[in-house]
Amino acid sequence: MRATFVLAIALGLIAGPALAKSGGGSARGQYYVRSYTTHSGVYVPGHYNTTPNGTRLDNWSTVGNVNPHTGKPGDKPMWKPLQPIR
Repeated sequence: MRATFVLAIALGLIAGPALAKSGGGSARGQYYVRSYTTHSGVYVPGHYNTTPNGTRLDNWSTVGNVNPHTGKPGDKPMWKPLQPIR
């Protein structure tokens, strides 16, 4: 029983900071992009992006995730296709 308690505390100490840094799976890891016009004259309305963190797994556009602002399901693969070695 004591070993289980110690293991649970150890896992909490390890996983806690990782979940806090990633936003814990919620929409906290986001920022707003103001609207702008491209050089070619195309207007891009303001929108939210997920905060970059080096992974595609928690991006709204990834398969299995849903954009909380638009309700649009993700359609991009979780992993980039492997590139041939040259």
